[in-house]
Amino acid sequence: MPLTVDPIWIERLRQAAASPGKPRARRIDHRWDAEYPRAEYPDRPSERWIEEKLKTEWDDLSANEKQTYSAFHWPESMLSGALPWEAVPAALELFAYMNTGNSRGRPSIRDARWFWRVTLAAPDISIGERESCSRGLAQLEARGHTPKDLLFLEAYLAFAPWRSEENKAAHDQYVAQIVAELSEEEGKSHEARE
Repeated sequence: MPLTVDPIWIERLRQAAASPGKPRARRIDHRWDAEYPRAEYPDRPSERWIEEKLKTEWDDLSANEKQTYSAFHWPESMLSGALPWEAVPAALELFAYMNTGNSRGRPSIRDARWFWRVTLAAPDISIGERESCSRGLAQLEARGHTPKDLLFLEAYLAFAPWRSEENKAAHDQYVAQIVAELSEEEGKSHEARE
């Protein structure tokens, strides 16, 4: 097992722990055997790691924080106050999207909330793009994002480059400006360290 573990495993652990029943390391490890086989995910943490992290990354969370990792269910998620009723159309759209073709699953409350927010910001982009954006935002939130992490997504949603060539040109110009500013900041930071 590597000394450092990708933070995505903490997120996956919390989602698994939010499943019905008492969170147990062995149960989660067996579930991960099916979802994340070691042959495909050699960095997958061990059962011992799961047991240790359940104590520090799950047991220490507040009830509200734990609720964000539970699965979305209509109407229970709204009746419990986990999501506002205004989020229902977007949450059900995400649920349907996740259950098309051979896929099956339920979005977490956090995923549904971010999908709703992205849908409010950009209702005219494809559901696949909204799902991808919202999944990234949910992961950033779980990891403790910084404002810099959101600069490019903010530009994408604000300039709506999918709407027209004019919007795309304005978006590309703004992104180039951000990249230049970030590169300049990094250069100054690097000089200060030397």
